[in-house]
Amino acid sequence: MMKKGDEIILNGHRYILGDKIGGGQEGTVFNLASSEDTNIDCSKFAVKIINSSNLSKEQCRTIHRRMRDLKRLGDTNKELRKRMSLPRELISNGLGYVMKKMAGGDSLKKYLDPGDADFKEWYRDRYTLSNRYNLIAGIFDSLREIHINGLIFTDLSPNNVLVKTSPEGYTVFFIDTDNLRSRDDPYSGVLGTPGYMAPEIYRKNITNKIGDYERTREGTPVRDLLSPVGKISVDSDVFSAAVIAFQLLTLHHPFVGDIIDCGTPEDEERAHRIETDYIFKKGTNNTSSAHLVPAFEQITTPEIRKLFYRTFVDGINNPGIRPTDQEFLEAFLTAKDLMTSCPKCGFSTIYSKPNTQCLGCDRELGPLPILKISQSFSNLSPEDVLSKKIPPLMNENLVEDRKEYTISRVVLTPGIEKKLHLRNFEQRRGRGEIVASIKVSNEGMATMRLVHDRYPNTSIITKRSGNIKAFKEPTQLFSINGHTIRFDEYPGSDDTTYCRLEGVFSWE
Repeated sequence: MMKKGDEIILNGHRYILGDKIGGGQEGTVFNLASSEDTNIDCSKFAVKIINSSNLSKEQCRTIHRRMRDLKRLGDTNKELRKRMSLPRELISNGLGYVMKKMAGGDSLKKYLDPGDADFKEWYRDRYTLSNRYNLIAGIFDSLREIHINGLIFTDLSPNNVLVKTSPEGYTVFFIDTDNLRSRDDPYSGVLGTPGYMAPEIYRKNITNKIGDYERTREGTPVRDLLSPVGKISVDSDVFSAAVIAFQLLTLHHPFVGDIIDCGTPEDEERAHRIETDYIFKKGTNNTSSAHLVPAFEQITTPEIRKLFYRTFVDGINNPGIRPTDQEFLEAFLTAKDLMTSCPKCGFSTIYSKPNTQCLGCDRELGPLPILKISQSFSNLSPEDVLSKKIPPLMNENLVEDRKEYTISRVVLTPGIEKKLHLRNFEQRRGRGEIVASIKVSNEGMATMRLVHDRYPNTSIITKRSGNIKAFKEPTQLFSINGHTIRFDEYPGSDDTTYCRLEGVFSWE
């Protein structure tokens, strides 16, 4: 096994290994100390040396091929390179690779344990609920990108996630990616970190049932609806991410109840093998009163709770009926729009109704202004279709015939600017893009700033008179009372409907 001071060869150039950064049974990570190539800034890179002492030649060749394929993928896929540390170069005189460091990144484990710090100060100052929702959304978004590219992460745990903070927000970065596998990889061994592996990775003989169908690992399949038991899959990745998400929210493991906390080390190992009940399973005695578990309903939405239940109860032995990474991502992004900050203690809280209690000081919050962004479709008359005439927006006859559905609801905190993303307006990819920001005063005056030209004809409409005031400048001041924002309007693709994208304010 290589050590500090040893020489490696990359593309014909000699490099010297620096200090050990970390590692485990599979390999060791070193800094890159020096190089013959003066064009390389060694401080920006790290080297992982795979422990090949207990591997056969065929196993070494398999690992080398997998790292080579990941390098090729990273060379051509910018999105994946932004989200994880893919191999940049492979070592010529050993089994390993060079990867780029994430400058200033902290381990996700820092967000799970306050240590000796005062909990309220630790939670409020840096590790707020709002930041945790951003992190969780980032994890599921990155996982989705990995799955879209036909890969499975396989060993997702807080040990393999770094977090970088910046004025723009939080960036999630996956490391230790040499275990990534193709979705059609036949590997069926135990691979992962205890406490985060899906139960089917452990279990070799279980029965899965959906309706009238069942199958067993060693019996004859009646109908193969599910991920094979004992095999890593997209579903096992989602399970691991859901465990991390639950821990980020509650600071506690979803299968460790009070009886486990007070039990033996063997009991904890059993919980980490997912052999105990989910602590919120109906009828279980494996309940928990630890950390933020009692506040679970305050820090989550009904949709998020349903997704956890589908993962940890309904889908515990049925991987195929677990939620997707996309479902989790949408649920956490939607919930993030409903978050507000307490003006007294600064804690962030999901605002569900007037008199919602602050998580930090129990102060009652609300009523607050809420912006509902909706899409509406109005049927055009035959005369309008033939003349290609677009009816005026405030036509009362159109309003009665209008079909409307809500795209998003955004809670606005007076005095605090809220960013509106493309996901608030459209159901499409690239939805993290910021379109506008809005800030409301206690008097109900809104300052809206357009930061994107996607909707160039945005207007303020007075409901009572129907007067339309176009956005002549990127920033506009107006009263939210009695006003609607028209972001866009256009004829439908079938030429028989007329579509509008608009936002309406209310105090709730």
